[in-house]
Amino acid sequence: DINAFLHLLKKQFPRVNGLEDPLMLVEKSAYMIKHGTFVRIMNSNQNHWVCVSAQAGCGDEDVCIYDSLRRAKVDEFLGHTLLKILPPGRLQKGYITVKVMRTQKQVANLCGHYALAFATALCFNLDPQAMMFEEKLMPSHYVRCMREQEITLFPFKKRTVRNVKHSRLRFELPTREEDERFEKMRREKNMAILYSSKRKLF
Repeated sequence: DINAFLHLLKKQFPRVNGLEDPLMLVEKSAYMIKHGTFVRIMNSNQNHWVCVSAQAGCGDEDVCIYDSLRRAKVDEFLGHTLLKILPPGRLQKGYITVKVMRTQKQVANLCGHYALAFATALCFNLDPQAMMFEEKLMPSHYVRCMREQEITLFPFKKRTVRNVKHSRLRFELPTREEDERFEKMRREKNMAILYSSKRKLF
């Protein structure tokens, strides 16, 4: 599953923050990123996996999202979860900004594989936007990495990225009432994910 792959990725890249079980929030009311940069897999709408990071490529934005569906918007629940995990220093201005990266768009139902491919590329200090992954080889590559207990880059071809226009989103800090509503939603959604097949790669 996703967590097993992330556990192995963390062993290879111990200094990369955020490579924990995406469902840690099921057991904790908040899981705060302790350092400025991170790479993390997160669930969106209970049925889709995305990769989220805060690295040099984000520019002036607080967070970058790598989404294989190439959606221009981010669901409200995911935005609120980002507000919960970022350190207080990132929230002093009262909001966070999110940059939606122009990644390859999936054809098959392999969002989990794409999220792991994006995360792996970022750990290797590569830009997922400049990579065209060979989708048909993704499942077998995942199996090979787990069998050999070594993470390598998912098979890809280089692609040229010029003058890319990114969607930029803004999420305001919630009021107390909004925060309580989101916390209830978070628990319900995460428990639904935990006890369903959505923990898997697809």
